[in-house]
Amino acid sequence: MHTSSADQAWAAVTAADPTRLDRDGLACLLSSIERVRAACAAVEVVAVRRSRALADRGAGEPAENLLTSATGSSSRQAHLATGREHACEAMPAIESALSNGSLSAAHVDAAAVVHGRLDPDAAAAFADHAPDLAQRASTLNVDAFERECRNLARHLQQRADA
Repeated sequence: MHTSSADQAWAAVTAADPTRLDRDGLACLLSSIERVRAACAAVEVVAVRRSRALADRGAGEPAENLLTSATGSSSRQAHLATGREHACEAMPAIESALSNGSLSAAHVDAAAVVHGRLDPDAAAAFADHAPDLAQRASTLNVDAFERECRNLARHLQQRADA
């Protein structure tokens, strides 16, 4: 996420009094909250990547272990975070969209789950579609985006099998 956008979102969140907002004000506040969450998730992706690199060198524990011990996250949450990092590594356009706040961590999780279930050839083809997926994610809710990811994966897997 661009620093000024994250800063503006954070300022809006911390200054808001939801008890005094009308419907449109609440919608703006909720949008700001989601931009802050995306910024945090983007930084978490980089932290998980660094943790993995340290663990590979023997200078730290696996990322999932660090996430659970340092944050109190559940093993499921830690697993999602590491899956998010793997997806971002395979699909830089997805990571970029998360960083700039145009999609949420839940969107990345949806793409990560689908990508992770594919065989290597279909996964590579899926990753080739990452720029389009990132653009589509910016206009779809998570449920619709997950359906699109599954449909794309099904199509790519059928093509790979043929």
